[in-house]
Amino acid sequence: MDDEINRFDHLESMENIDSKDPNTDDEAFYRLLGSIIKYFRIKAGFSTPEAFVHLTGRHRSQYYEYESGKNMNMLTFRDLLFELGVQVSGWLNFDYLSDNSGRSRVVNEMKKARVLQVMSQVTLQEKAATNVKISPKVAQRYVDILISCLEAKSRIEILSEFELNTSYNTFKRAANKLKEYGWLEMTQTAKNAPNQTYFTTEKGKAVIRLGDSLDKN
Repeated sequence: MDDEINRFDHLESMENIDSKDPNTDDEAFYRLLGSIIKYFRIKAGFSTPEAFVHLTGRHRSQYYEYESGKNMNMLTFRDLLFELGVQVSGWLNFDYLSDNSGRSRVVNEMKKARVLQVMSQVTLQEKAATNVKISPKVAQRYVDILISCLEAKSRIEILSEFELNTSYNTFKRAANKLKEYGWLEMTQTAKNAPNQTYFTTEKGKAVIRLGDSLDKN
C-alpha cells in the first residue's frame, strides 16, 4: 500500500494532499482527484480556473469545488479530464503518476489533441487556397492565444504572457489569422482604441473545445 501512496508524490501542484491515505480515506481520495484535475488544467494552458470555466460553461463555484475534491464523482472526473484533452486510456492505468516520462507522455498527448484540431480547422478555413498548411508550432500558438483570450485581454497582456515583443506587428503576425477566421475579435470597433482588448469568439471556443462537433463552424 505504501508504494501505491508514494506514486502520488511525484505530481506537481498537489499541495493540498495531506498525510491521509487516499486508498482508505474518502476525503483524501477526492482531494487527490481534484489535484489531478488542477494539474492537467494548468498543463493544458488554463492558468486560472476562470479560463477553463469560460470555455466549458461550467459554474465557477462548482468548478472550484471540483478542484478542492468536493462534490466529485468518477463520471465528473472523467468528463473534466476529457474536456482538458486527457482520455480514459491516458489516466486509468495511472502510468503518469509513477514517473516523469509517463506524465510527460500524457501532457504531450493532451496538447497534441488541440493542436491537431486547430490544424484541421485551419485547413477547412483555407480550403479555397492551395497548399496552405501550418506547423504544429504555429497551431500551438493559436491554441495559446485562444485560451489566453477566453478572458478579454489587451495586446500587451497577450504578448507579455508569451514573452514576445509587444509591437503591433508582432501581435499581427501572431493573431491576424485568428481574427480573419473569426476566432478572435476586438471589444471595440476602433482598432487603435486605447483600451482595446481581444476575446475568443464562440467559433474560437469551438475550435479548442475537444469533443464538440465543429460542422456548424
